[in-house]
Amino acid sequence: MGMETSHRVRYLPKVKRELINPCYIIVWRDPFAISTRVARAGEKIPDAIEIALRIQEQNLKFMRQTVAPFLMVSYEKAIGDPVTFAREVAEFVGGHMPADLDELMEFTRPGSYKKAKEIGPLPDDAQ
Repeated sequence: MGMETSHRVRYLPKVKRELINPCYIIVWRDPFAISTRVARAGEKIPDAIEIALRIQEQNLKFMRQTVAPFLMVSYEKAIGDPVTFAREVAEFVGGHMPADLDELMEFTRPGSYKKAKEIGPLPDDAQ
């Protein structure tokens, strides 16, 4: 199961009983990158920075509360070096790197968004 939006971390405690041997990959964004995106949506810069820091705090809180293994990843570093990122993820989940890296490079190219499989509706308070 994967969730792109950072506020979904609040949803995980609600579903953890359904997960068997979970492990988490927590992707950190540069707070300036987050606040720039939020500001483009109409927030003032100081408010946008505060929102970005709250998002990071939610990730940190989740990490402190979970007993499952987790891998922390920098989004900016991952897109800058997708092969190293994929190698770290493969090692973390016990998988293997593909022999042909072309598909991997295309999959990780910024702007090539992939929709996740539908996992069912989220509880109202998790949206």
